[in-house]
Amino acid sequence: MKKTFIALLSLIICMKASPQAVKDGNTHLFPGDPEEYTASTPPYGLDKVEKLVTQLSREYGSSTALAPNVYTSLSLREKFTYNMIHAESYRQICSLSLIREPNKLYAELPRLSEYGLSQRQMDFFKDNRDSVIVLMSECIGEDRRVGLNFKNVIIDIHATEMIPLLLATYKIGKKDHDILTVLMWLMIDGKYQPFMTSVPYKKLHNSSESYYERSIDLDVGVEALILRYASDYAAVHHKKA
Repeated sequence: MKKTFIALLSLIICMKASPQAVKDGNTHLFPGDPEEYTASTPPYGLDKVEKLVTQLSREYGSSTALAPNVYTSLSLREKFTYNMIHAESYRQICSLSLIREPNKLYAELPRLSEYGLSQRQMDFFKDNRDSVIVLMSECIGEDRRVGLNFKNVIIDIHATEMIPLLLATYKIGKKDHDILTVLMWLMIDGKYQPFMTSVPYKKLHNSSESYYERSIDLDVGVEALILRYASDYAAVHHKKA
């Protein structure tokens, strides 16, 4: 998955790109359905948030954080949009996930940028978990897709309640195999034993390879198995809730 790539592509990936820039310009670098590798852009206060982000970029030239007083002044929905489309933290990472083969199932989601969520952004998603789930669900239902930013947050806040929506969204085209990766991580975080004793789990998570290189061939049988385990896990979680 994470093989050497030509220097030009490395340069492109290491540059800070907004979700829209990735959506418009860089998805051709990846095989399969380009929508797997783009961010979802929430509509809530989007014009206002984009202006703030543009101003930050002009002033600092890189990803940085809104001033505390400006951030605090945003509504919950505006903060949701801001935190989803603008990563505040820079982490120097030498190895990014540059290649995804369309007929593989990967242990991890791709990493397409050296920018990530700051602590206050992570705290926002966790502290407002119920509202975040509602807002992500609204966007997914409207767009009929799950952006890479949403996938990461779903895993981070362990949004098991969203499994039925993830299953339904995946089944629309069965192209976005990273949704299966999200489902697997929800089951792993929930220590769902039927999945954790399965062949896909053992092959993907008991390997000596780094997580970003771990993959297995995705065929109809493996796909059906993951979907069934996820559906059963959602049912068990619902009964406990």
